[in-house]
Amino acid sequence: MKEIQPLGELTERADPELLKQLIHWLANKDPIVRRECLDFLKQKITLPTQSIVKVDTEEIWTLWEELESDLSELDEYGGGPDEMEEHVSECLSQIEELLKEKEISKEERIALVEEVLPFIHSGNAGMDDSLYDVVYAACKDHEDWRHLAESFEKIGEDWPLDHARRIYRKIGEHGKYLKLRAKKMIYGLDYYDLVTFYFEQGDKDRAVAIAQEGMVKATGRMDELREFMAKHFSEKGNRSEFLKIQFMLATDRLSIVSYEKFKNECSSVEWKEYEPQMVISFEKSGLHEQLKIRMLRQEYEQALQLLKKLGIPVVLGETTLSCKQQRPWKLNFLSKY
Repeated sequence: MKEIQPLGELTERADPELLKQLIHWLANKDPIVRRECLDFLKQKITLPTQSIVKVDTEEIWTLWEELESDLSELDEYGGGPDEMEEHVSECLSQIEELLKEKEISKEERIALVEEVLPFIHSGNAGMDDSLYDVVYAACKDHEDWRHLAESFEKIGEDWPLDHARRIYRKIGEHGKYLKLRAKKMIYGLDYYDLVTFYFEQGDKDRAVAIAQEGMVKATGRMDELREFMAKHFSEKGNRSEFLKIQFMLATDRLSIVSYEKFKNECSSVEWKEYEPQMVISFEKSGLHEQLKIRMLRQEYEQALQLLKKLGIPVVLGETTLSCKQQRPWKLNFLSKY
């Protein structure tokens, strides 16, 4: 006969009330144990809808209790062990999924947002994306989104203000969006954001005017603004201005791909006009890209000079270079670089 383990014998002899007391004591002692109990029991027991909502809500708060001390430590020290970060990230992800999938009351959702906001304000835990995902998942209606945007606005930091601005635009609070947008017009993407707003509102003339202003005043990434203006000039049939924009796009981060794309865009006459400017712009690109472009242009002497700068040996391969001295050179760099 198999020997009964002591714990098994004790549970066999314990009455249901005592076992309830044990479960409650263990669950209250450790949020991880409480969550395991919730997961186990809700899979085994059929509950009415109202009770299911309570269980789902309790699971969210249990996850928050489980991660909060680790999150506080990450926030205090600006990070921590990988295991701790992974644990916090996983718990936040589970909270996000529960908020998306389950019917959690507005009161509980707002309460959770208020718990998360101080960590967003600090921004020191290295969990920004996950924290934002949680508060976004907690929003279900216009009122929720407005409350979140106002909370971000009160924080006053750049990144929360950026989120506030996007939320106001999303929910149609255009006055508040424009007020916040006007406070930060520095980068190309700032101008492009306002351009797309007016374009979506049907005010195309204003969108174009702002894009033109951004082309002069903005810094940083300009691709989106330039592409908008290129499309505008193309639609207006202004070939000259269209090509100017395309040249900017090609040479800003020049590569063999952007070089070929621009050349193919040009007629032979247009390419004759732009080619000298394009050659000057080669210096803006990296040595490997310059090498590919020189090879494409069959400018082998310049290619050899670039090979020397890169320290790439000239060895047997598939591509033959012919120098002025008619010496055959073979390279294997195309497959590698």
